[in-house]
Amino acid sequence: MGGASQEDAYQSASNAWVTLMAGFTTVQSPGAANDIPLRDAIAKGKLAGPKILTAVEPAVRARRKTGTPDEIRAFVRKQKQAGADVIKIFASESIRKAEG
Repeated sequence: MGGASQEDAYQSASNAWVTLMAGFTTVQSPGAANDIPLRDAIAKGKLAGPKILTAVEPAVRARRKTGTPDEIRAFVRKQKQAGADVIKIFASESIRKAEG
């Protein structure tokens, strides 16, 4: 979900329940900071849902040099500190993103 309204929270909790009931015990998000509260609520047993592994924010190569090894390490450390379980790296931009 893109927002943080009550409706978004209810929809996220509902989606987590439906996903669990469909038989998925673990899911991975390629990166959305708003996955963290849902992940934590499920892990604490406050909501029913699958275990969520999130990248918080994906690393995207955006028509420029990706970064030095030190810059990449700093990005990974920043994501880990933000609560990332995994690091997602996109080699190119999504085909869904319009060229601009």
